[in-house]
Amino acid sequence: METVLCSVRERKFIDRGFLTDPVCPIYGVGMLLLIFCLSPLKAHLILLFVGGILCASALEYFTS
Repeated sequence: METVLCSVRERKFIDRGFLTDPVCPIYGVGMLLLIFCLSPLKAHLILLFVGGILCASALEYFTS
């Protein structure tokens, strides 16, 4: 979605990743982080929600 949005704004194809395809591997790594770290919290929806916010925010902060 990020690649599409940037390409539409610039009115030409913008490759946002470092790979040859318009793929951003950080999103896949983030999802794996969420799955592995938050699987024990499946029964506690509020903790799962807060944990997802914290993990995603930490990943964005450290990869910026």
